[in-house]
Amino acid sequence: RLVRWERATGRRQDVGLYAGRRLELFWMLPDEGLLTFDQSGAAIERIAAGSATVARRYALPDEQAARVLGVSPDGLRATTMAWTTNGDSLVLGVLDLQSGTWAEKARLFAEGTGTMRWLNDGSVEFTLASTVSATDLYRFDPARGTVQRIGELSVPFASYNLSANGLWAAAVERRVVSDVYLIRSPRR
Repeated sequence: RLVRWERATGRRQDVGLYAGRRLELFWMLPDEGLLTFDQSGAAIERIAAGSATVARRYALPDEQAARVLGVSPDGLRATTMAWTTNGDSLVLGVLDLQSGTWAEKARLFAEGTGTMRWLNDGSVEFTLASTVSATDLYRFDPARGTVQRIGELSVPFASYNLSANGLWAAAVERRVVSDVYLIRSPRR
């Protein structure tokens, strides 16, 4: 169920029941619409502002499984990160939200996806789990189609959020602590 909540007044308005799966990941558009993945991850759905209706569906080519999305500040484009059908690489692409055209920009190898954010300068920063214990930061320039590895981030096993100016990253670290106990049973 989607509910519109106005923070200033506390007013809530029921806008309807979303017919897709639950909304675990979604991105706000400047017009207050939402983007989310369909149940399979092979398409992106645009939910109309002020409703729960799917206004448009953008299919990704080759049944790629989308995992990360970043919306441009003007709401006209979105970058996507998706696994190939056989899961051997990640595909970075740009989706034009007006025409519905999608273009592949790069293929990358990694253990997992991370965070993606459009910056004020028009570039996109994103993180990838390069190994099971390391996360790398990348910068993508949509105008040139270039991808640059900036470096390894200092907090492994973290969820990141990037600032719009590209100067800061916030990280939530997950620590895994293993303890080993020796328990002696009483002798009989």
